[in-house]
Amino acid sequence: MTVLGVLIGLQQIITYQAKIALDEYDAVHQAQQSDIAKLPEIPKESTKSEQKVESKTDTVKTEPNIVCSGNAKCITGMVESIVDGDTLYIDGIKIRISLTDTPEIGDKGYSEATEFTKSLCPKGSVAQVDQDDLQLYDKFNRMLGKVTCSGKILNSELLYNNHAKISTQYCITSEFSKESWAQQYGCATKNQAITPQIPKEILESSSNENNCNASYPDVCIPLFPPDLDCKDVPYKKFRVLSPDPHKFDGDKDGIGCES
Repeated sequence: MTVLGVLIGLQQIITYQAKIALDEYDAVHQAQQSDIAKLPEIPKESTKSEQKVESKTDTVKTEPNIVCSGNAKCITGMVESIVDGDTLYIDGIKIRISLTDTPEIGDKGYSEATEFTKSLCPKGSVAQVDQDDLQLYDKFNRMLGKVTCSGKILNSELLYNNHAKISTQYCITSEFSKESWAQQYGCATKNQAITPQIPKEILESSSNENNCNASYPDVCIPLFPPDLDCKDVPYKKFRVLSPDPHKFDGDKDGIGCES
């Protein structure tokens, strides 16, 4: 074999090995590209602003959209506890609902009325109080008002479901006495009864309108003196304003001669 033949043979061997190496490189490179294409997507992290929006959406509370009347307090808060059918705590304030009166503890219907209020105004729910403009607080310093829970008025719902009655002696001292539920359950009759004809005896003792004492605006009671007792006048459960010279309002609740 000549030297030229040896060189040609070596060249062919080198060319063949180079081709094998190139093929192996192409195969490895294609495999790497395939693996990269199969990698899972990395989840996109939400921004702080996006997280804030999501958090705000999750914590939105539904509150009653009720418009209060008058100029007294209008409170929207959380029901903390139920004392009985007509009394509850809202945002730390003890509320006694106006006009509507449920049975006291030990009386028939007490448990049913209390459970009804717990159902309509469950602990932790949002309620609204429209304070009574004409009688802000009772003699126990409880705020008086109309309470709305679950979109319904507690004062009227207790009446509609036979768990309460109207305290008619307070119809003349409540902002809500003209509302339909109050009228339906007793205030309409009471409002007619609080302006009776002035008895002949009173007329005879009072020569003119000025002789009617201003402390008792809904009835005509003679001026002081002389001092009169409840048995001396024909009226019961009438409105009393300060100074109450005849002392008809012994318990200072704004109503005279209640018994």
